[in-house]
Amino acid sequence: MTRRIPFAATFALLALLLVAPRASAQTAAHRAVGAGEVRGLELGLEGALHATRGEPLRWLLAVHEVVGLSDLRPAAGARVRAVTSFAPAEATERTADAFGRVTLEVPVPPDAPERFGVVLEVFAAASRVQRRFELSVTTVDPRVLSLRIARTFVEASGRTAAGAPEAGDASRGAIRALVRLAHRTTLRPLAGVPVLLALRDDAGRPQGAPARVVTDPAGLATHTFRAPRDARGTLHVDARLDERIADAPARGRSAPPSAQASVRVEAPVSQTLLVAVAPERVLTAPGAPIDVDVVVRTADGRPVAGATLEVDGVSRRRGEARPTTDARGRAGSAGPRRSRCPGSRRARGAPTASLPRSWTSR
Repeated sequence: MTRRIPFAATFALLALLLVAPRASAQTAAHRAVGAGEVRGLELGLEGALHATRGEPLRWLLAVHEVVGLSDLRPAAGARVRAVTSFAPAEATERTADAFGRVTLEVPVPPDAPERFGVVLEVFAAASRVQRRFELSVTTVDPRVLSLRIARTFVEASGRTAAGAPEAGDASRGAIRALVRLAHRTTLRPLAGVPVLLALRDDAGRPQGAPARVVTDPAGLATHTFRAPRDARGTLHVDARLDERIADAPARGRSAPPSAQASVRVEAPVSQTLLVAVAPERVLTAPGAPIDVDVVVRTADGRPVAGATLEVDGVSRRRGEARPTTDARGRAGSAGPRRSRCPGSRRARGAPTASLPRSWTSR
């Protein structure tokens, strides 16, 4: 006697047979992780990703093993190998201590490019687990060039504001640039290195011919530019090493060290001066000279150095310079001689003063 199986039961049995192999495959793919099994490696890096050409790049590494799914423990005895992209490639290998720490030095040649690659390969000590890390390192020139300008602004030569003195001197419109060249890490001055200096305006147009100076034993060099007569606004001084005779290994690898400083050009402005006069004595014989002590100060009481004195009634010999004030704003002047001076009278020879061209109230 044949028994018929209901249709619903037949369909359920067929679905169970199709699902069973898939469930078995999923169970095999998600194998349980054993306790203490190393599943991966992690690396911590302490140090810079930029290096000075010609000096080693130093890193402090911390290697950890990934135990189970998320636990970390120091990778004692792990090997770390560093390979750079320099040609020929040289590998540097170190072994971690009991705490998984590694001190690594990567040599950087003097002719290294501006950017190079470093590959760190880490190998666990007690397993076949390994991992690869790729880093990009930038390089900088070991020479540092700095530029300073003695004044933040200058008075343009050949331009005079209303009421300003008209006498000029060598410092008017002068832009004195001071450069210093030193080693980046040791700060040791570098002597005998040529430096090119150029003066430009805001639009980048050159203001005269560039200058070439050579650093002295202190790593210093100076040059004085002259502001053009029609200069307006801000002028820029550019300094860079003369790459025509720069170090051969570094030539063509990157731009030579450079620096820039700015100076503002202004027209001279007249100032109000206070002039105090004190004669050597109040009583003298006719025709006898009188020395006069003069003090020149600004309206707020500051001494004016280098002010030129003009005394009415006193004649100077040809080629004789006018008296000027010292750093304290003081100067001595000989008063006028009068062969006939009966009684007492006020002398007409009161000195007047004018500002020096290089003097500033700032």
